[in-house]
Amino acid sequence: MRWGACVVVACCLFQVVCFAAEGYFPAFSSAGGGAGYWYIQAVEADKASRLICGRGVKMVVVDSGVDYTHPDIASHLYLDFAYDFGDNDTDIMDYLGHGTAVAGIISKLAPCAKIIPLKINPGSSPAFSDNNLKRALRYVLNLKDIQPNIKIVNLSITLANPDDDVESLITELLKKGVVVVAASGNDGEKKISFPASVPGVIAVSSLNQQDAVSSFSNYSPKVFISAPGEEMEVSYPNGYTFMSGTSMASAVVSGVAAALAEVVPVDKLPLVIAKGSVDEGNPGYDEFYGFGKVDMLKSLAAYFSMDFPLFPSRCHLSPEERKDLYFLPVNKAGYFIENATVVQVASFDPSHGSITVKALSVGKTFVCVYSDTKAGCSFVVVGEKRSYVSPLFFYGNLFVDLHVVNNLNGTYYATSTAFKDRAVSRTTILYAGKLPYGDFVFQLPADEIPEGEGVKEFLICGDGLICGRDIF
Repeated sequence: MRWGACVVVACCLFQVVCFAAEGYFPAFSSAGGGAGYWYIQAVEADKASRLICGRGVKMVVVDSGVDYTHPDIASHLYLDFAYDFGDNDTDIMDYLGHGTAVAGIISKLAPCAKIIPLKINPGSSPAFSDNNLKRALRYVLNLKDIQPNIKIVNLSITLANPDDDVESLITELLKKGVVVVAASGNDGEKKISFPASVPGVIAVSSLNQQDAVSSFSNYSPKVFISAPGEEMEVSYPNGYTFMSGTSMASAVVSGVAAALAEVVPVDKLPLVIAKGSVDEGNPGYDEFYGFGKVDMLKSLAAYFSMDFPLFPSRCHLSPEERKDLYFLPVNKAGYFIENATVVQVASFDPSHGSITVKALSVGKTFVCVYSDTKAGCSFVVVGEKRSYVSPLFFYGNLFVDLHVVNNLNGTYYATSTAFKDRAVSRTTILYAGKLPYGDFVFQLPADEIPEGEGVKEFLICGDGLICGRDIF
């Protein structure tokens, strides 16, 4: 966190260091809440790790180096191409602690991925020059040509001022098919720090253990996603400590992205991360959470469902109630229930593309149907009966499943949001009148489907309805 030319740095508890710096690392030491690695469960990496871990993925961490002797990190490093641009040598030992913390978070979430550390600060300095950052980014550009498995670059850093050369280098990385993740900054203001503000970069805001946006986190319509970033137990030179900051949140998203990149093509990673996010705060996209809180398991399910969706993608049932879910007919398929105590399958007919589930007890579960090469999932909630809406974008059309418990009078609205580079555009469509009782499925007319490039969200809400959304 920075005040003028002063930075609270990660090297010592709450130490304030003042300097004339061009760049810094947005993190600070914290007392710790005793919850340890709470972020692993918060993003459901503990569940997703049974399926993915980042096999075959390399990523670059541009930071303060790394303690390459640390037992939590040593086996996760790829040091053949590591370099220290701050001291102009190949010894990337971290004397500050920030880079070790970032690498430790990533290795917890994507333990099979390999991290290439690049150090940009001299010695133990909490500052770095923009020139060292440029040299490191040019190095990554060249390295990508001989190491094609480099899929992600983490930038848990901020520069005091935007720099055209840095932006051009990052843009070239994006064009080469590298996902760039960056910290939004720790000023607690409505702005996004540079280089997270570069178009195409995944800008990350920070959350606490209650899923509230951290008081120090920057926010704006340029935020893409949010992630845990407070009171994080992290690896540290010669041991462990607790740290907070959007640096930590950026590392969480990079770790999730690295794990997903084992199966998800790089060009689909931003969409899959957004599509699988948990909608927090106000319904739909907002400037604090972006598309929502990152979730590794839901993003994985979203990816597998993109070409083989179950409809509705989300539904609410009362105990003993039955519900038909639909999918593209196939000759041979199976099904999987994440929690068999919540629902059971009453009937399954792959040739006609239907599966009927029966609610057993209060709870939440994924119901998935899979063929040889594809899978689709629906998120089923069993509990008090509530009205809900579940939109699905598929093959250029929006289908909306509306379940109304009681006939509702009033207005419900659909909001389309297009997130492209630095700009968020939004349009709202209003519908007035009496909503039908029971299940109602309709196809949205083509002229009302959200337009524009980039990641798009369709949100539909109304009086007495649980909002539903789809991201495509």
